[in-house]
Amino acid sequence: MRLPDYFVMKNDPRIAHKPAVLQIDLLKKPFHELPPVQVLEARPDPAMEAVDWIADPVPLYSDALKNIAEKYNIFIRFKKVYIVDPSSGNDLVYWLADYPSVDVLSPATEYHVHDGSVKRLVLDRGKLRGHHIVQIRGPRRGESYLAISLHAAESFLRRGLSGFVLEKTELDGGYAL
Repeated sequence: MRLPDYFVMKNDPRIAHKPAVLQIDLLKKPFHELPPVQVLEARPDPAMEAVDWIADPVPLYSDALKNIAEKYNIFIRFKKVYIVDPSSGNDLVYWLADYPSVDVLSPATEYHVHDGSVKRLVLDRGKLRGHHIVQIRGPRRGESYLAISLHAAESFLRRGLSGFVLEKTELDGGYAL
């Protein structure tokens, strides 16, 4: 049986006014050290748009995206994050995700010589089996990718979720058993 295609979720560059968190360091602590709920200040922006996925500084999910992601990976844990714009009084609810570690990189993945970051991402079909949403940690500190199966991608797109673009990724290893 052949596995479906996989995609990497990336920040949608067409959206100029995504919420931008000012206290970035608070989100970069280990997940287990974070409180169950956090209130963070957003950079004031009167044109701020609520989107379903914020990639930077860490991936944050809207309620709608979280609900779908939970169906595709029952092991994801979430903590609530309120992003507040003090100038307008608007607040948005997002979720910070923690994924179980899964090594799905193929030996065919290529790296930049100068800094060791991923140059060409290739995923191993055999290691992906049974995983629809996986966090891929790159070799550099802070480097990570969110890979999703075609099934999960279609689910996200059918609901008109925003804030991301999908880039098809290469798969290696032939067919899964």
